[in-house]
Amino acid sequence: MNFSAFPRTRLTPLATLVSVSLLALSGCATKDFVQQEVGVVGSRIDTLQNMLNTVSQRIDGNSVRLNHTDIRLGQAEQTATTLSSRIDDNLAGLVAANHRLDGVSDDLAVAGRNIAANTAEIARAQQRVDATEAQVQASRRRLEGTVAGLVLAENRLVVAESALKTLSQAEPSAVAGKVTVVEPLQATKAVNVVPVAVPAAAPVATLGDANSRLDNIAALVATANQRIAANSSAIEGVAARLGGVENGMGATLKRTEAGEQALAATNARIGEVSEQLGTAKQTVVAQATAIVAVEKRLDDVKGVLDVGAQNLADTSTRVAQLQAGLKEESERMSRHEADAAVGSSAFKKTLAGLGTAFEGVNTRMDATDKRLSDSDERVTQLQATVKEQGNRLDQNGVQVAQTVAAIKEHEERMLRDETVVAVISATAKEALERAISAGRLAEGKLLYETVLSEELTNFDLEQAKLSEAGKQAMTNFADKLRAENKNVFIEIQGHTDNTGSTARNQRLARERAEAVRAFLHDSGGIPLHRMAVASYGESRPLADNRTREGRMKNRRVVLVVLQ
Repeated sequence: MNFSAFPRTRLTPLATLVSVSLLALSGCATKDFVQQEVGVVGSRIDTLQNMLNTVSQRIDGNSVRLNHTDIRLGQAEQTATTLSSRIDDNLAGLVAANHRLDGVSDDLAVAGRNIAANTAEIARAQQRVDATEAQVQASRRRLEGTVAGLVLAENRLVVAESALKTLSQAEPSAVAGKVTVVEPLQATKAVNVVPVAVPAAAPVATLGDANSRLDNIAALVATANQRIAANSSAIEGVAARLGGVENGMGATLKRTEAGEQALAATNARIGEVSEQLGTAKQTVVAQATAIVAVEKRLDDVKGVLDVGAQNLADTSTRVAQLQAGLKEESERMSRHEADAAVGSSAFKKTLAGLGTAFEGVNTRMDATDKRLSDSDERVTQLQATVKEQGNRLDQNGVQVAQTVAAIKEHEERMLRDETVVAVISATAKEALERAISAGRLAEGKLLYETVLSEELTNFDLEQAKLSEAGKQAMTNFADKLRAENKNVFIEIQGHTDNTGSTARNQRLARERAEAVRAFLHDSGGIPLHRMAVASYGESRPLADNRTREGRMKNRRVVLVVLQ
């Protein structure tokens, strides 16, 4: 070490004393005086030696503190690496939650289509019920007309039978009668402290050596003082930086725990949405079962109508037969009209026969009315069932709306979770930058950039899956890094055009950058703590977004390599 550069003002009094002593030796000084002066100088040399030893001890202590500080910085680096890993796990959990929400959305879409199909099926069933009601009304009207005709025919037949009987008994009399018919009723998700080991005080040979040693010792003391001051400043700076790193690690740890809690809450909410979806599926199955029951009841009504139609056909046949008999009796009446006569006793018997026939007709009319009433009740029950199905469909619509609202709320919470993770990632990145500034990771020098354009990545619309060409480019990039074998840090930047909302573009850019990061880690073998993701969305365009070519240039992933 060159000691000539240090100031010597502090040694001026001591040097003057030594010079005076030398003058005394060269003059009239006695041997005792010289020995006394040499003893004084030796005592001062010993004092300076003790001071140097004390300084050496302080320097050793500072070296120990620096070593402890270095250990704490290393622990801070390990903590930052652990936090980075936990952040990656949180991001993976959020991606999985996003996939589960996509699955829930797909299932809800299927349920919506099933509900729409069920609604259409119920509407068709309602139309069939309406058509059935119209057929029932028409059948009742036809039956009423048939009954009326039947009553009239029976009346005429009775009159004809009475006339024939009268003719056969040859009892002339007049018969007249009127018959009335009662109408039927109608029924819906170290200082290598150079120990100033002034080598232990060497024995003083002469007073001239003592002066030279005093100069050297004074220079060493000044150097030691300066080094102590420099070490103290360095220790204070390192301690301050270490405190900042520890504070940052504590805040990052708290944010990471908050992100994990938010992720757990999101997973729990996704479970609730899945349960709601299961309930909706069960409701759809119940609706399908109800529709099958309605169709079965419609088939039963058809069967009743078929029986009614058959009875109507039978009645029509009988009416035709009665009309034929009536015509035949009319002809017979016309042949014996001149001789017709009816007695009073025969008239009573005829009235009795007419009463019996009238009661039989009324009995048949009552039976027909009862069957029509039963049909009306069944149609009413079908209408009530259809109405109930409509109410259940309305309730299902409300449940589906609530589920969709819950999915939307989950998406918003996912966006908030992504924001929290972004803040945590930024904090971790800040901690890494502090470590870099402390000289523990990298020097911060930009080596080069690699731009992955849309022609190379070829991401599908709204997707973040790398194409085969993109994977090959990433493999070549990783091979290049391994071949260079440098201590580098990679920032993966995601960019989009301005199509769609800002939030959507921010999310899509992050997902694509994350896909590149995951591939470089899984297939390229690059450690996660050597990479960071930054999403710029539409905020840093390279070209004009108003043209197709400009938008294609803006949709890119940039790999920034720092040393």
